[in-house]
Amino acid sequence: MENNYKCYRCFFKTSRRSNITTHLNRKKKCIQHKDCCYNEKEIDYLQEKQLEDKYKFKIRDDDYEKRIIEEYRKTNPIEQEKTYIPNVINNITNNFQNTMNIQNNTIINININNDIIPFDQDWDLSTIDKGDRYYLMVSKVMYTKLLEMILKNDINSNVIVDNDSSKGLVFYKDKNKYETIELNTLVSESVKKLHKQLIDIYKSVIHDLDEDIKENMINPSFINEFIKNVEQKYKDFQDKSTIKEKVQELIIDIYKKNQEKALSIMKKNSNDFIQF
Repeated sequence: MENNYKCYRCFFKTSRRSNITTHLNRKKKCIQHKDCCYNEKEIDYLQEKQLEDKYKFKIRDDDYEKRIIEEYRKTNPIEQEKTYIPNVINNITNNFQNTMNIQNNTIINININNDIIPFDQDWDLSTIDKGDRYYLMVSKVMYTKLLEMILKNDINSNVIVDNDSSKGLVFYKDKNKYETIELNTLVSESVKKLHKQLIDIYKSVIHDLDEDIKENMINPSFINEFIKNVEQKYKDFQDKSTIKEKVQELIIDIYKKNQEKALSIMKKNSNDFIQF
């Protein structure tokens, strides 16, 4: 049986109208697929149209999606011209009491002398002392706990999350700009970085305790258990969609708790010149 219905956000497909209706009416929206190129209004328009009777037999047509989007954009030319990130910026700055004069702009240039760690580089762990590193060795939530520790250091505050969309902003040093990022990509990249840096911390603890371990003064079993858990959690995140969704909620929540500081840093470093 053909898959006649599709979620244009996450690309879920089904042959049953009842299934797609249930999917679209769930309280928590599905995660936007990395290949989805539509904004929220376009997605909603596609979702609604496929349920209208006059389109009932047309959705099997490969050109259906293209025709419906063209139909929407003809009647909403302003929306077509806008990129989605202006809404992200506007929502962010509104939440910050409009203290930044940024409206309908997609890229934020910042001062070249800033010392923010770029998102595409490892976070700075210099403020995480030995006590914190040893604490991580026995923590059951080492990924989220490490991110919380990382964001206490101002120079690691390179992420801003929009409360009302599936996008955010991250800072890239080589471009010296904040640029838009999908939240699912943000979380995947964050977990990847945390995984790498947890391994780095594991190696540093092993190095610190090397002599004591060799002299049987310390049993390294808890350290070995730690690295097993780090690897298993990373594998589960990659392989299990339910875990990935939960982890996304946790990671985004941590970034949101750091939002005010991250916005303040962005404001402090932003040039008067804003590119569109």
